[in-house]
Amino acid sequence: MPNKRPGEPRLLDRIAPIYARLAKQRSAYLAAVDELVVAEILSGSRSFLDVGAGDGARAARIAGAAGLQNLTLLEPSAPMRGYWPGQATLWAMRAEDLRSR
Repeated sequence: MPNKRPGEPRLLDRIAPIYARLAKQRSAYLAAVDELVVAEILSGSRSFLDVGAGDGARAARIAGAAGLQNLTLLEPSAPMRGYWPGQATLWAMRAEDLRSR
């Protein structure tokens, strides 16, 4: 992360314990966005990759609503990854590190 000092807590690390509550407060907006995402998923798709997945809850709902079989979550925040659903492939990394995969 640019300009990050060693030991400096990341925002998502700090809000991980209350992230689900924050999402619930914005649930109408997030549900509307999720519906738009599901509507744009191409017919015949089998996989969903969420880069910056947070707690993975939204990606799991989107994948389920779209009938996608494979869910991959990418998130650098260890505290957020602690909330991920078990039915996903989990990548503990930053998006910038994808080119090395």
